Formats: sequence, C-alpha cells, structure tokens
Amino acid sequence: MQKGSLQGPRSDDRAGRRGARGGRGPSGARRRRSATDSEEAHEHEAHYAATHTQHGRQVVVGTLVFSVAVGQTVADISGRAIANLEYSSIKHDAPVFIGDTIYCASEVQNVRESSKGDRGVVAVETQVTNQNGETVMTFGRKVLVPKKNHARMGEGKLPCDE
Repeated sequence: MQKGSLQGPRSDDRAGRRGARGGRGPSGARRRRSATDSEEAHEHEAHYAATHTQHGRQVVVGTLVFSVAVGQTVADISGRAIANLEYSSIKHDAPVFIGDTIYCASEVQNVRESSKGDRGVVAVETQVTNQNGETVMTFGRKVLVPKKNHARMGEGKLPCDE
C-alpha cells in the first residue's frame, strides 16, 4: 500500500510570486496567488472554509487527489508499462482535506493478451483511502505491459537497456 500526505502551505512560502496569471499587485507587477502563497492567505481561506462551506474545512481539489494516487501506484502498476491506455470510473467517494494522508491499494481486475502477442493489457481498480480508513476515491485503469517474450522490454530488460 502506498502512502502520501497532502499538506498545506509551508512557512517559507512567499506571497507575491510573479506568474502568467492573476491580477496586478500594488507595484503594478503581474502576480499570481494561490492558497499556498502565504500563511495569511491560508488562514483567510481556512476561516472562510470553516464558516461558509458544508465541510467546515478546506477540501483538496479532486484532480490533485487523483494525480497523487496515480503517482503512488506507478511503481506497482505501470512502472514498466509500454503505455497507459485508459482511466475510467473515477469516483470521488468522500472529500480529502488539507493535511490528510492518503493510501492506495490496487487490485487486478482483468488480464488479456494484445493482438501483437508480446504484450498484454492489464485492468486494475485502485481504491484510495484516508488516514481513517475511509474510501475517498476509486478509479479504474488499463495499462499495456510487455510480456516475458517482448523483444526490447521482456524478462529482466528495461527500455534503456539497448
């Protein structure tokens, strides 16, 4: 099971970073601001979330949770894959909050040989849980993987071993 933590802002984050998006700061310079740019902004947004949202806490954007979960499963699922073919049935079961720790567990659902014969398609379902064991997300994934007889990536070979 893979583990990752979704943390809020660090104390060394700086406000007023320049960027391609966002409004103009007091000096007229373009700047971009996100929730992690300063402790003050974080405190303001945390207060707003606590008083004006249904969860009473800041929620992590679902696509970030999905991205972290995919990243956590690369070593187990697609580290030697020829290609990621499909993501399906992405379901946000419960909110993830700043500071939560997420864990991922994947289960193989189906394996089939491809038409070329030296590779196969593996379908897995990944369940993402938080530190309390609650399921926060599930999704399906299909990857194209080399079989043992694959000429360049078979048993014991890596793509860079040419």
